[in-house]
Amino acid sequence: MTGKILLEVESLLAQASGDSFLERPAWQAGDPGGDEPGPVESAAGYEHPAGPQAEATATRRHPFLWVVWLVTAGVIAGLGYAAWRLPQDVPAFGWSEARRDGLWRVTGVSAAGPAAGKLQPGDILLSLNGDVYVAWSGTLPYRRVLGAGASYRIQVRRGGATVDYALRTDRTRPTGYPIT
Repeated sequence: MTGKILLEVESLLAQASGDSFLERPAWQAGDPGGDEPGPVESAAGYEHPAGPQAEATATRRHPFLWVVWLVTAGVIAGLGYAAWRLPQDVPAFGWSEARRDGLWRVTGVSAAGPAAGKLQPGDILLSLNGDVYVAWSGTLPYRRVLGAGASYRIQVRRGGATVDYALRTDRTRPTGYPIT
């Protein structure tokens, strides 16, 4: 009787020693997956519907694969949404800015843009829609709020004089960032 118990204990220890799910590959041909071993021999009177070969190589997918599939589906959905939103009209201001000597200045004006003939390179930005913080932070955060076709007021200093302009953004297709 002691011999049977000893054999049972040894077989249980052999099954449990060093074979955790973290030490095995996530998937392997012929591996049933999970923590339980798969069917090695057919149960008496039972035949697998696809035959004995299919039963011997039956596999379960590891739960990690479900996570991979869900993340992949989420990424594809996000890219699809971005592709749907991207071709919409975006605002084109027709001028660009940069910080020089501690001041935000107009650095370029598009000849065909809505600011042509009004703003000039070298103008010092004082306010946008009445917000004087533009002089310290630039207009990029404020430009993001304005949509295509929106009107805005800008105040600049040119040669010691303060000048106000009422401008409108153009509608354009996105070609790259930053939009100027």
